[in-house]
Amino acid sequence: MSGIDYIEFDNPQQNFLAGLGWEAKPVKKGSFFSESHDLDLCCCMMSKEFNLIDFISPTDLKKKDYQFQILHTGDHKTGNSPGEDEELHFNLRKLAPEIFYIVFIVRIKGDTSFQDIEKSYCIYMDGGSYRSFLKTEINEPSQNEGGQKIQYVSAVLKRWTGKSLDGDFWSLNPIEKFIPATENKIESDFLEIKPIIEGIYGQ
Repeated sequence: MSGIDYIEFDNPQQNFLAGLGWEAKPVKKGSFFSESHDLDLCCCMMSKEFNLIDFISPTDLKKKDYQFQILHTGDHKTGNSPGEDEELHFNLRKLAPEIFYIVFIVRIKGDTSFQDIEKSYCIYMDGGSYRSFLKTEINEPSQNEGGQKIQYVSAVLKRWTGKSLDGDFWSLNPIEKFIPATENKIESDFLEIKPIIEGIYGQ
């Protein structure tokens, strides 16, 4: 999925899957040992007015709050799984109507950057047929500004259309976002989302 498109589902329930995958990087060329890294797939849910409704992460799954609506598969600390290492599953038809934006965030723990990790990516799929809508590689340099944790915003889903946000979260410029196909220009909505996300990690 590139540009501005509506998402066409193969299933009537509009099951949507966001996945994160990565591999441990060898300590040195030819070595059997590798350095593992802990990445997290998270999401912010926001209203049309950019009010934060909720935040889901591997350490705060909120399964009871979103039963049959959102499922996070849990925290994976090393990567190297045969498929995606962490997944977020959505039944979009059952989500509360006030949820207008879903912002997907990849967070990395420790004093490292995404360039230190092998083959890290996010993939967005039809949750029924596993047909891929979009895949983004996470290979941009990242910063750790003001002591905040490093993170990477790979996509924003907006009822329910989309566009990739490639690059470091801190240096996204110009801002791009998912917008309906009926709109004829890129708006600056993400400028209002960015401080909210910063606030979550700045605590």
